[in-house]
Amino acid sequence: LAFVKFEEACALVEHARRLGVPSRHGARLAGQLLVAEAKLPEALEKFFQSEAAQPSQVGIHVEIGEVYLKLNRLDEASRAFQKELVLDQDSPRALLGLGKIAQEKNEHEEALEFLLSSASLRDGNPEVHYCLAKTLRALGRVEDALRAAERALKQNPQMTEAAELHRSLIDS
Repeated sequence: LAFVKFEEACALVEHARRLGVPSRHGARLAGQLLVAEAKLPEALEKFFQSEAAQPSQVGIHVEIGEVYLKLNRLDEASRAFQKELVLDQDSPRALLGLGKIAQEKNEHEEALEFLLSSASLRDGNPEVHYCLAKTLRALGRVEDALRAAERALKQNPQMTEAAELHRSLIDS
């Protein structure tokens, strides 16, 4: 669905619904499409529909938490990520989300713990290493921050934020 136009993707979701695909899947897919279109309140509604249809589905609480994080609703995001960890204690995305929340609250030691846990579960995520670099810089660990930024760039050379952070670390 990532490679088609939004309207076409919505039509596919509606077609799947008519074919009898369980509502939780259609609602979740619709939520993901709405996130891609930056229609965050509408995406939340769809994710809540999906959650209501099956509260124990792994990943739905991460998607809700990520939307709340984009809306800067940190407490609600934290609750969603914590719900996910009840279902899947090894969710790297939930741990990343909690790390980002701790960063926003300038709780850098706590952020570091969450981010390191996330990286240990899924090392190939450049966003984790970028967030680690920001946290390590805030803790005054410039050399470690530089290595984390380099790792993010190695995993995704197009990651502009990591490139800017890397340059600023080199210049400092």
